[in-house]
Amino acid sequence: MILASSSRRRYILLSFLKQFFRVRIPQIDESIIPKEESNDHAIRLWIEKAQNVLKFAEDNELVIAADTIVTSRKKILRKPKNKRQFIDNMFSLSNCDHEVMTGLTVMSEKKCTTQVVNKRVTFKKLTLNELNEYWKTGEPPVMAGGYSIQGLGSRFVKSILGSYSNIVGLPLVGLEKILGGFFDN
Repeated sequence: MILASSSRRRYILLSFLKQFFRVRIPQIDESIIPKEESNDHAIRLWIEKAQNVLKFAEDNELVIAADTIVTSRKKILRKPKNKRQFIDNMFSLSNCDHEVMTGLTVMSEKKCTTQVVNKRVTFKKLTLNELNEYWKTGEPPVMAGGYSIQGLGSRFVKSILGSYSNIVGLPLVGLEKILGGFFDN
């Protein structure tokens, strides 16, 4: 198997399945196409990542690609480019629910299976002081939506409805089911 991702957290999650795999970082443009809905954007990215890496796969090798998108009020919250964008994103999540969508594609030369897993996260009411301190940690700019649920950003999470591994970035239950369909054939 090849994990098509640069994410350390996906690497760790995939290693829990005790399967041999290697990593190859996909080279794609992740820009949002104007008027592209969040589900369409997510699915396009996961499939493009898998297709990009499949070119380097050996015979019968599977490619696993995943990506996580945070949405609030139907708006995709990307990795913040600066502190102002981070503060705006986080205040839009403050004291309310938001959706964390992780898409998963498993692809071989003969078969492609894609799954989208949507889960809800509820944040506590955030303060500007908390956000300024969190920004200083360096964690927000590299995370979808601007926070890491498995890191220091976990202190903002009031509740989770759904799979923790999905929110971290790789839905393990769904992945095992998909892999079973590939290995049974």
